[in-house]
Amino acid sequence: MKIAFYADHPYYGQLANNGGTRTILLSVKALRELGHDACVVAHKDRFTWFSHDKPVREMPKDADVIVAVSISDLDQLIHADHGDARLAYWARPVETWQMPWEHAEMALRKLMKRHGRIMANSGWQVADLVSKEVPCTLIHAGMDPCWEERKRAPDRPRRYAGPFVVGWQHSMKLRKGSVDKLHNQVGKEAVWMAFGSESWKDKWADHYSSNLTSEELVAWYNHCDIFVCPNTHEGFYNCGAEAALCGCALLVDARQAKGGTSDYATTDSAMMYRDTAEAVKWLRKPDFGKIPVAQAKLRAIGDRKTNMARMVEVLSAD
Repeated sequence: MKIAFYADHPYYGQLANNGGTRTILLSVKALRELGHDACVVAHKDRFTWFSHDKPVREMPKDADVIVAVSISDLDQLIHADHGDARLAYWARPVETWQMPWEHAEMALRKLMKRHGRIMANSGWQVADLVSKEVPCTLIHAGMDPCWEERKRAPDRPRRYAGPFVVGWQHSMKLRKGSVDKLHNQVGKEAVWMAFGSESWKDKWADHYSSNLTSEELVAWYNHCDIFVCPNTHEGFYNCGAEAALCGCALLVDARQAKGGTSDYATTDSAMMYRDTAEAVKWLRKPDFGKIPVAQAKLRAIGDRKTNMARMVEVLSAD
């Protein structure tokens, strides 16, 4: 099958250093390894985290399926010349910060009239769309096999006595959440590590990293005992999944039903909190016994090739 992932909206459509682009590029790689012809359509490529095949600038005329990777891309794609290709949309999630839901729903309804496929990479997103009478199929991006094989560094065993090392992904985007209140209450009782944008100027973290390679990111996770997930409105939260597979206990905001962790972080697999006081209690007395349960949930989701094979099945169905 020839599949083109469309990321060519004039404003939102580009390859940049973010988890969404990383997912698409790795998905293309997995599809090619499965024997399919896959590419990305985009005019701008600013992704530098790892080497990759460059995107194509023109829509392939002989594509079997064109998959929009954002709601703005879908809105543009349904009005573009795409030949005889079938259209699809892979929500990760529906980006209501790009357009109001009412506008997004119109694009989805137009796709449905064209018998296009609507997919999402997280269970909460599927449930949310189905509740709005938008048929949707769950297609996880899948975990890379190497994450399943990585263990805590032998020279950095878990410390069951404090101070624990607490990590999180820092972002200036509000939907990524914040750990400021936790830090204000726990402070020097823990060691605080973060990775994220180089532009963060209020660096109160004990250790802060930017632009980590894959191997550096593994080492970073290996230095953490606890990884905090305060984010909201994510599709599938990759950072929390990677941290869990590397042996970190997850501290998750239970109020964020759309936080992107619900596919693997539940009361039996993560330390769920409903307010800052409850989060502080977990930080002071963490439950590391939940880690194997989270890892089992993630392994059940399957690797990237397994999930991309599932995507091909869905896109091939009549």
